[in-house]
Amino acid sequence: MEGNRGLRDRAVATPPHWANEVIAPFDEEWFHAVEPFIVESYWSGQQSINVFDVVGTSHPDYAGRTWLEFLREGKRMDLNLGLLRENPGYYLEDEPKRPGMYYRAVDDDRWFVAEDGNHRTAIARFLFHESGRSMLHGLTVTKYRTDRRAFDVYTAAAEAIEKSGGKVRLRTRRTKRARADTGGWMRENWKVEFEWTDLRRGGTERLTVDEVERRIEPLSHPSRWRGCLAWLRRAAER
Repeated sequence: MEGNRGLRDRAVATPPHWANEVIAPFDEEWFHAVEPFIVESYWSGQQSINVFDVVGTSHPDYAGRTWLEFLREGKRMDLNLGLLRENPGYYLEDEPKRPGMYYRAVDDDRWFVAEDGNHRTAIARFLFHESGRSMLHGLTVTKYRTDRRAFDVYTAAAEAIEKSGGKVRLRTRRTKRARADTGGWMRENWKVEFEWTDLRRGGTERLTVDEVERRIEPLSHPSRWRGCLAWLRRAAER
C-alpha cells in the first residue's frame, strides 16, 4: 500500500470517470413526508454494499461537492488518509467496521451516508477504483421500502379535500405486521391504512388505499358527479 499522499495525488492526476459527479444531498423533507408510508425497514450492522452505489450524504457540509473535490478538500481528509496508511485492512476486511460506517436508502439501492463515514466513503471509492474492488463490508445500513401508491393517493386526497372546503380530515395509520431478527439484523413490516373523519357529521372510518381513492373521486371531479346525480334524478322521475 502506497503512502496516504499517493492516493490523492493519483486521483488528481488521473481522475476516475465519476470523480466529478456531485455528492447528492439526502432530502430530509421528502423523507419526512414519505415516512408514514414505510411498509418495510431493514437494518443490519454487518452489511456489504457496492461503494459505487453511494450517491450522496445526509451531511449538509459535504453535499454539493464532487467526489474529487471532497477527496482534495474534506476537512478531515488528511486525518483519514493517514489512518488508511496505518490500517489499510480497515477497508478490505469483512468484520463490522469500528468506527462504524452508516448508510441509508429508500426504495432502491442508491445509498446515502447517514451518521458517519463520509470521508471514508470517498476514500473507499478511489481506493477500490484503483484495485478493481467494489464491495465494502461490515457496514451499518438501514433500508426502507415505502408504499408509493398510498403516498400518491394521500397527496391527491389532501389536495381534493382542501379544494372542497376541508370538510374531511384524513390521517395515515401504520400497523406493524411482522418482525424478524437475529444477531446483527432486523426486518419490520407494516400495513398502511387511513382514518377518514367526516367533520360535518362526525365519525371516523378506517379505510384502505383503494377505498380512499374511490372516496375522493367526487371531490376531485365534482362537476362530473353533479351531472351523474342530475341524470339519475331525471331517470327516477320518468
